[in-house]
Amino acid sequence: MERSKLGPDEGLEREVFDSSLKPKRLSHADASIPNKVYPTLDKPKQPTEHRNSNPKLRESAGAVQTFILRVTIALALCICFGWTLWLILLNVAPNDTVNSVMHTSKFDYGSFWLMVDPSKAMAGVATFGLAVVALGKEEISEVGEVIYKNMTGVIRPWSEEQEKFDFLIIIGCPMLVVIYCLSTFTFDHVKFAINLEVFPPGWFEQGASVLAYAEQVGVIYESLKSLRIMTALNFFTRIGVNMTLCFRLWLVVGLIKKPKKHRSSVYPKRHRLGAALLVAYAAMLIICVEESVRTSSLACQPHPECVVNARRWTVLEAGSLTQCPCLMLIDRDLAPKTYAEWENPMNVTEKVAQLAAKGELQTLQLTNRYLGTLPEELRRCKNLRHLSSEYTHTQTFPAWIGEFTKLEFLHVESKLTSPMVVLPDDMFDDMSALTFIHFALFIPVAKLPSFDGLANLKSLTLAVFLLLEELPAFDKLHNLERIVLASMPALNGLPDFAPISDLKSFAVSDRGAWCCNGFLGDCDLTDGKCGVHPMWGTPAATCVASDRAATPTTLAAVKTFSATTCGPVLRPGDLVGPPTPELMAPCNGTMWKQCEWPGGVEAMCYSTRFMAITCTTSAYPIEMRRGQTELLHQPCLWAW
Repeated sequence: MERSKLGPDEGLEREVFDSSLKPKRLSHADASIPNKVYPTLDKPKQPTEHRNSNPKLRESAGAVQTFILRVTIALALCICFGWTLWLILLNVAPNDTVNSVMHTSKFDYGSFWLMVDPSKAMAGVATFGLAVVALGKEEISEVGEVIYKNMTGVIRPWSEEQEKFDFLIIIGCPMLVVIYCLSTFTFDHVKFAINLEVFPPGWFEQGASVLAYAEQVGVIYESLKSLRIMTALNFFTRIGVNMTLCFRLWLVVGLIKKPKKHRSSVYPKRHRLGAALLVAYAAMLIICVEESVRTSSLACQPHPECVVNARRWTVLEAGSLTQCPCLMLIDRDLAPKTYAEWENPMNVTEKVAQLAAKGELQTLQLTNRYLGTLPEELRRCKNLRHLSSEYTHTQTFPAWIGEFTKLEFLHVESKLTSPMVVLPDDMFDDMSALTFIHFALFIPVAKLPSFDGLANLKSLTLAVFLLLEELPAFDKLHNLERIVLASMPALNGLPDFAPISDLKSFAVSDRGAWCCNGFLGDCDLTDGKCGVHPMWGTPAATCVASDRAATPTTLAAVKTFSATTCGPVLRPGDLVGPPTPELMAPCNGTMWKQCEWPGGVEAMCYSTRFMAITCTTSAYPIEMRRGQTELLHQPCLWAW
């Protein structure tokens, strides 16, 4: 009689419970009902007296849990939205975005990183794709609280672990790249601010791009570049990964709204073959990574000049010096201490050939080393992006220099005793990726190659071209932002500036005959800039014909930057000359030391433009050192 009053489920539970205590007689009707226990997906029910013993405590715990979950949702969504918006800015305005993050807006007038701007089509496609991702995350965020409030015991741990992993891979890892860049960039902003205040515009000491550590800047540049969408493959991989995350979140939402669709089993199938394959793949991956790191490190061990090498599995050969997969070769002496080191630097031609043999080289930076000609092995390095050669006695470039189609940074500083003589006429024809050019002390060069192939050039510096009378046309230099012309006394005019859309800096130091020979309007040969040069001995200028006058756009550019153009002519003592034994002897290889000069003139030992340490009377480095001592509280080791 009592059993008839119970519900069907309660009766079944009572029957199961009683069956373990005493035998029961089954009627004929009961025999048709299977006596089985079906485990449910829910947790075992607690006794009523325990579940309702302290309702206030349970309500308080639930409120705390709800608050934590809401804060977690809000934080995750803010990170996702902020990161997606930052990626959009990085693709639309890469240089401005990176400058704001790395605090380099004042470096080189905002052209420090020299990132190539994407085409309008690619920028539009990237913006559209990232905007779709952002909208997808916004839509998912509207049901974020529903996910956490209604998630069942089975779905909750599965989805939380899966989505945390996806979030770390898609959002967390790229953010770590930016954090790494911020933590490793050690350029001294305060010291450089002193340089900007002391030295005139356009001087070497104002160029942050040539003063920064190439290894550090190169690694950061490539890291940030990897976050951009530059090709169709980048678009499909980056947007595809983010859309995958959105799709998985939508699946979780769907399972929570309709939990019956989630097919769960108390006894799930075990895919032992698939698990074994995954374990084997992971083991092979670990072995491959370990061997790649170990063998490549051993291969590059004889070459300390290779500061960054590729992690490639290398078959080691005993005694071989050409098996290092080098990416960055940097060998610099920024301040030679003796005249012998200055005039007869270490010959690194063979070293460059050895490290270029694999064809992996991307950065080559040499300062005060001997490299008379570029070795043939360097021709294999089709991915060369950074080429910096300072005082290396290189006088000519091979005809195949134009094959470096991915070159982005080109800095060549010659020596007075062995200057660059000539450049190939087609050198720049296929260098559309080149963003930076710095040529200095090309004294005998009277003609430059055409600039028509330099579609992405942003910074152009030409210094000490004593015989150059004309610059190539700027017809294709639409992205040029910075122009520096220093000590070009024979230059009679300037190209048309009309193709340049966003010029941020235009600096001219030393004499410019075009300032007074009628190119800008009136011809005034009595101006000191048109007379015989007091340092270089360049003959006096003559008036140009009216048909060679400046275009309206060029006149407007000169007027806009009038404070940094058509300045005074350099005179002896303003510019530090080449090192000589007599000038180096008082310093004895010591920087910042006060040195004696005839007549009691104030002088200091200084390495000008990475040349040897010499005694100089130039007021600019002396004032710079005073500023460093006062502002940075650096110890003054030498009396003044």
